[in-house]
Amino acid sequence: MKKETYRFFAYRRIVSLITIKDGMIGMQLSRETGINDSTTPQYLKFLKTEGLVTAKKEGRCKRIYLTSKGKELKNRFIEIINMLEK
Repeated sequence: MKKETYRFFAYRRIVSLITIKDGMIGMQLSRETGINDSTTPQYLKFLKTEGLVTAKKEGRCKRIYLTSKGKELKNRFIEIINMLEK
């Protein structure tokens, strides 16, 4: 699989999972998406830079949340899926 394709699916998995379980910890994201623990922070950094997620420190953990821009992206995913299912 091409590197770009893998990254696309990794970003989609992360955004999809945060949509279902907003406020997850990075390690939880790694486990539930199957993305390597050492790679997840890189993906999250990109998503933060793009304004799709935000991290809020809670004790020693950082919880990841979708921003309004991230929620818009999620809604576009849903629209595309709905179009494909017609």
